[in-house]
Amino acid sequence: MISEADFIIYNTAKKRTKVCDNAETDAQTIVSLEKEVRYYRNIIEQMERVLVRNVENIMFLCDRRACDTCLKECKHTSDIKHAENFQLSMGGKRFIEKETKAYFKACQAAGPERNT
Repeated sequence: MISEADFIIYNTAKKRTKVCDNAETDAQTIVSLEKEVRYYRNIIEQMERVLVRNVENIMFLCDRRACDTCLKECKHTSDIKHAENFQLSMGGKRFIEKETKAYFKACQAAGPERNT
C-alpha cells in the first residue's frame, strides 16, 4: 500500500520529468526520480520530527480522572486524552475542544458575523 506522502512525492516528481524516448533517458529519469523521492522523504521526516517535539511541549488542563499516580498539585497534563477541555469527535479519531454554554452565550450576544 502506498502512503499519502509517497503519493505526493511521486506526483511532484512526475510533473518535473519529461516523457522519455529511449532506454537511456528512461534510466536517467528513474535515477532522478529516486533522488527526488529521497529528497522529499527527508523533508517529510524532518517535519515529522519537529512536529513530535512541538506536541510534547503542549500542556493541557488535566481532567483529574486518570491521576491515580499524580501529586495533588497536578493540574496539567501533556496527554490530550486526559485534557479537561478536549473530547473525542463523533468519529472517535480526533480530539476537539469542548464548547461550553458560556461560549454559546457569548456567540449569541455578539450576533451574526459580517464580512466588511
